[in-house]
Amino acid sequence: MNSLLIIALQMIAALCIDKLIGEFPKYHPLVGFGNIANWCESRFNREAHSHLAKLKGQLCCLALVMPLPIFIFLIASPSIFYILLETFILYLAIGQQSLAQHAMQIYQPLVAGDLAQARHYTGYIVSRETSELSENEMARATVESVLENGHDAVLASLVYFLIGGAPLVILHRLVNTLDAMWGYKTPRFLYFGWFSAKFDDILGFFTAILSSVLYSLAP
Repeated sequence: MNSLLIIALQMIAALCIDKLIGEFPKYHPLVGFGNIANWCESRFNREAHSHLAKLKGQLCCLALVMPLPIFIFLIASPSIFYILLETFILYLAIGQQSLAQHAMQIYQPLVAGDLAQARHYTGYIVSRETSELSENEMARATVESVLENGHDAVLASLVYFLIGGAPLVILHRLVNTLDAMWGYKTPRFLYFGWFSAKFDDILGFFTAILSSVLYSLAP
């Protein structure tokens, strides 16, 4: 079977699984990865010197994100098992159904005028305090989150799967997760999270442009 046809079928299958099941119901690998990243950050992000903090952040980032993509790349084969494994990995990386559910959890109470509940669910998608957000601010935050995560968890994953298969999908999602956790310009993460943020910027540059074009063409 033609390799491009197999890739297309894998992408369709992953999207269908996500549509039917949604987010992996329990023990999502990214949650486990986040727990490991939290431990790593608490253990090694203790350096006040900017250069050493950057170095530690870089080493921690590479140690966390590189082994699994390399392993998946090394076991790559045209076997049915590997094809199914890649499809499952792509499904885990995609969050389209979950993103839609989170957006609707905010949209429905906003339409019903239940601002308290809308603020509650807005807190699921933003890191800032939501208790004083207005209706327009919540709507804007929801749209921004859908657009950003639509790129990170859907479009970028599909593009990188098309380019480099599961290894590249894993690399992007793990780096993107670290950027979401460490990529803040705060005293705690300004230097330690610098490399993760830049790495994510590099990986997401092309796909972000592509996403912008697709968003602008959407009806």
